[in-house]
Amino acid sequence: MSTWFLARAFARRGNTMADGANTMPKRLSETNVGDVFGRLTVLDLNVERDSQGRRRFLCNCACGFRGQFDAYNVRSGMTKSCGCLRDELSKVRRNRVRHGMHLTRVYRIWGGMKSRCQNANHHAYADYGGRGIKVCERWMVFESFLADMGEPPPKRTIERIDNNGNYEPGNCRWATVAEQNKNRRDTSRVVLAGMLRPLWDVAVECGHSVGLLKSRLKRGWSIEKAVRTPKLQKWERA
Repeated sequence: MSTWFLARAFARRGNTMADGANTMPKRLSETNVGDVFGRLTVLDLNVERDSQGRRRFLCNCACGFRGQFDAYNVRSGMTKSCGCLRDELSKVRRNRVRHGMHLTRVYRIWGGMKSRCQNANHHAYADYGGRGIKVCERWMVFESFLADMGEPPPKRTIERIDNNGNYEPGNCRWATVAEQNKNRRDTSRVVLAGMLRPLWDVAVECGHSVGLLKSRLKRGWSIEKAVRTPKLQKWERA
């Protein structure tokens, strides 16, 4: 083997053997107490090596467990926890197999509900999680959500009765798109016969379009006059 090749290989490993310094790769030697890798926080770097001479770290796991872990595996990401993360992921996989509904419509609705409230990258997050809307702890488990809500009827999806309330039992129902449109935060409402009602409902009852009623109200008409006056009057077109 050529002298040049040996010199290159020796340089790559780091020539630290002459003075007895640590010969481990530089990325390991730069680890500091307090560094966090996954769920593990490094507590001590000077731990006795294992039976095969590999370096170990004393770490504290986020779950509370404290133990010694292979230094290379911790730094490389091969070891992210004491084993609790693996157990949690296994539990999620078992749950999916148990209920067998992760491809159903109700499961997609449940997932969408959580994403709108928890994922800041979701396109609708500003109207849900961004406003403080949350999913109750019970409904973070799919089986509990299904037990409380059941499966959605055709052409219906989940709606919060109180638009400022959370996703939780007592504040949610399965509703059609038309029903949800009436319950939107930006839905126009008017007082007719002493009752506050969605303009959409009033338009359906009187046979006018919502656009026509809005146009009349914008002109300063009272809601009673806007409802009673037949549509498409010649003088109204001008």
